[in-house]
Formats: sequence, C-alpha cells, structure tokens
Amino acid sequence: MMIVPHQERGGVLLLVLWVTAALSFVALSTAMMVRTEVAATAYRLEAEQARLLAQGAIEQTLYLMKHPGIVDAEGQLLYMPGQRRLDLAFETGQASVVITPEAARMNVNTEQSERLQALLRAVGVADQQATEIADAIVDWRSPSTSDVGTVFDMFYSALPQPYRAAHRRFERLEELLLVKGITPELFYGWLERDREGRLVRRGGLRRALTVYGYRGPVSLNESPYELLLSLPGMDAERAQAIVAGRREKPYKTMDDVPVTLPLEASSYVVLSLPDIGHMRLTATGQPAGTATRASLSAVFSPQTGAQPRRLVEWEQEAIAEE
Repeated sequence: MMIVPHQERGGVLLLVLWVTAALSFVALSTAMMVRTEVAATAYRLEAEQARLLAQGAIEQTLYLMKHPGIVDAEGQLLYMPGQRRLDLAFETGQASVVITPEAARMNVNTEQSERLQALLRAVGVADQQATEIADAIVDWRSPSTSDVGTVFDMFYSALPQPYRAAHRRFERLEELLLVKGITPELFYGWLERDREGRLVRRGGLRRALTVYGYRGPVSLNESPYELLLSLPGMDAERAQAIVAGRREKPYKTMDDVPVTLPLEASSYVVLSLPDIGHMRLTATGQPAGTATRASLSAVFSPQTGAQPRRLVEWEQEAIAEE
C-alpha cells in the first residue's frame, strides 16, 4: 500500500476536488445541451405539424370553394360564396384560413402614378421621395424607348453591381426590391402596436400590392389598412376603425361601417369584391396543446367554367392575416 506523506495529502485532496468539479461541470453542460436539443427538436416537430395543418387547411378550403354546397353533420354549410374566413378543426390541431381577392390589393402593373404615390405616402414615405419611387415603378414596367436608357437605368448602371430595369410588367412583387428607393423595410414593413395595444405589421408595400388581377376599387372588408389609408381624405384613425370593425363582423351595408368616409373617397370604395379573379388563401395552423403556429399563403388563378383554379404562387413562411 502506498503511503502519501502528510505534507502532500492537502495537494491530493485539492486535485480530487478540482477533478470532481470539472467532471460535474462537463456533466451539467452535457445535460443542458441535451435538454436544449430536445426542446429544439420538439419545437421543430411542432412547427412542422403547424405547417402541415396550414397546408391541409388550404387544400380543404380550395375544395370547399369548388363545392360550396357541402354541409357538416348538423346540416350547416361549411362554406358560402363570399365567405372570407374559415376555422377548421383537425384531429391533431386547428387552422384558420383568410380568403382575399387579389383585386383587393393595388395592381402594381396597372395602377397610375398618382395612386402609387398616395400608397407610398400612406406607409410613411415623404412626398418628394414618394413621387420618385412611383416614377421608378412606372419606369420599370414601361417599355424602353431609347437605346441609351432612362435616368433610372443610368442610376442602376452606376451601382457597384449594375443592372437595368426590366421594362416589362412585374412578374413577382419581389422585383420591387430592385427599384430605386424601395428598401427591404419599406417592402416588408415593420411591427407596431395599434390603438388596442396589439402588435400589428405596418408599412409593407408587399401587403398592399399585387401583380394579379385588375385595377379596381378599394374594398372596405378586404383591402389592407395601408390601402384604406391611401384613399383621398382618409386618416389613420378612421382606417384603423374600419379594420377593427370588420375584424369583429364583416360589413353588410354602408350603415355598418363605424366611421363616416371622406366624401372624396366614396367613389373609390366598395363593401366587398366578388369571388372572381385571383384569390389568396392565407392559412395559420396550430397543433393541439401547443402555442406554436405557422402560416402559409397561396394565390390561385381564376376559375373559368369547368377549369379549376390553378396554383400560381406559394409562400412557405407567410405573415398571418387579420
């Protein structure tokens, strides 16, 4: 048996304590790492379940829109033409779907410069800059009439990574990010609290514009807040009141609208738009027993006769609608 000298016993004890502490730290770190990885895996599973619920809700809603006469076990219609929201229950969770005609947005390919300027001012762009951005949008979608190019082409060609405007209609809204003056914040928007204290997305041109459909009126039931605010004579308080009111119950008549519209805006608005043209379905899924949610958005072409709607755009990580 080895005998440790008395004067060295303290050093050995200290070494044992240090080794024990190091092993404990390694064990604790490993346990925390495993716990974090388990939690992350569980969240990823919940997120995938939420995404699949949203995808299933879009597919079911599209089927119900094609067959509007289907009823549930109690004889209630599952979908009525013109209905703008469906709440669906599944065995593994729930999902809600917001149905919006693309005509409720402003068509970036056909709208006049003055209305584009009004929208830009509504999302917080100064007057002079709004005029320049609107002119740049019109320039991008207009055919080039000169080999030299436009003043905007000269700007793009002087950039570190030069390019020229397409000089054709916008095929995807994301092309706007190439237009002079349009920043990611202006395009995607930002978050702020509304008058009821809820966190809402504001400012995104992406919410208010479309490349589909026709140039039509602004819908009090379906058009986004930014488009309502762009109406002549409209102010933020009235636009917010319109959005808050339709969230509780869709407007059936003009008497249901909680505010008086500016006289100069009355010729630009309708209560609702028909179920024709391109339609956007935005679904949010939530697995049972969780707070995890995921939203998907899909745009479908018009239904013509026996020809069903066709998927023309799919957004995997969408922003939930109202």
